[in-house]
Amino acid sequence: MGNVLCPVACAAALATIDYIETHDLIAHFRKLGRYALDRIKIMKKKHPLIGVVRGIGLFLGIELTRDGQHALEEAKQVMYNALSKGSSFKPTMGNIITLTPALTITKEEMDQALDTIESCIAEVEAGTCSGPINKIGSALLQPGRPGIAFIQTKASGL
Repeated sequence: MGNVLCPVACAAALATIDYIETHDLIAHFRKLGRYALDRIKIMKKKHPLIGVVRGIGLFLGIELTRDGQHALEEAKQVMYNALSKGSSFKPTMGNIITLTPALTITKEEMDQALDTIESCIAEVEAGTCSGPINKIGSALLQPGRPGIAFIQTKASGL
């Protein structure tokens, strides 16, 4: 019975490849990735909390450091602050904001997400961030609440 589903899986794969080619997603994510990385490099010049920035395509990383050390607590504050504003990501290695959006993300959605991340970093630097949220409030779980998800998962789970 396992082979019965192979034609369905193949059809889905072919439809995905067709969509990628028809909508020229490879060129889209290369162009948008360069744009996003340039924006993040500008953010780095304004925010001392941002250490190293890197990216390839739409796989982007913003390393947060303070006094040459990994800014673990600050990354957690940025993450929870962004979550309260509708953007979601998971820090890698504790202090790297890793952005892995859908290949179909628009420039406007990318701008919204980067604006949110920049404002959260600025709030943490200024000490005006409320700090980590220990319990996600029901306000974050309201149906229809707009937001952009940049969630990176690990093989071991979330």
